Amino acid sequence: MRTNWRDLTEHHCPRFGRERTVAMPILEPKGVKGEVKDYRIQLSFDGDRLVTPWIQVMGGKVMGMPLVIVQLRRVGGELRGVRAEVIPLPDEFLLSHSDMYDDYANATHWPKHVLLHYDWRSSADVQFDNGLYVMLVTGLLVALLVSVNNLAGLKGKLQAFLRDVVGDSDPLDPLLPPSLAGPPSRGYGAAVGNGAYAAGGGGFVGGGGYGGSA
Repeated sequence: MRTNWRDLTEHHCPRFGRERTVAMPILEPKGVKGEVKDYRIQLSFDGDRLVTPWIQVMGGKVMGMPLVIVQLRRVGGELRGVRAEVIPLPDEFLLSHSDMYDDYANATHWPKHVLLHYDWRSSADVQFDNGLYVMLVTGLLVALLVSVNNLAGLKGKLQAFLRDVVGDSDPLDPLLPPSLAGPPSRGYGAAVGNGAYAAGGGGFVGGGGYGGSA
């Protein structure tokens, strides 16, 4: 069942640019007996130019008396947008509105009251939040690129260092200090028959065969 639009008094309306919380009365729906399992409201602003979606304030996932956050967006002195969400009643509101909370839980007590909190946002605030988000994402990307470049440079330096240390050494002839290396070895050679075997500094040159004569 849908009711007709009802005008709110000045006491329940938002004040331009000022945050405030009001207790808006809601009337008993006609033709409904017993406990109301679904009650929704819709708010209209600026001559019905801006209207919220239907807001469920009883039944469904709503437990007890809720708090309706109405966010109003303005640009300069002009109202540009409105949105609303329902949240559980915070403890500070529960303590200060305990009588209304008890009446809200009483199925036979009408009218009930719904707390509305008007929150104003200017376009400058929205742009500032968007700017912070862009700066954060940009900073993360720059940090990632710097880290990648540093890792690439470190890898190149590590490879160059390893080449300088072990690049020219023979794994079978490890580096020794000059005092322990001793004098360089001299080659020797021998030839027998038609073959040749030459050794000098540990090298081997293949021979064609081995021969001898008596």
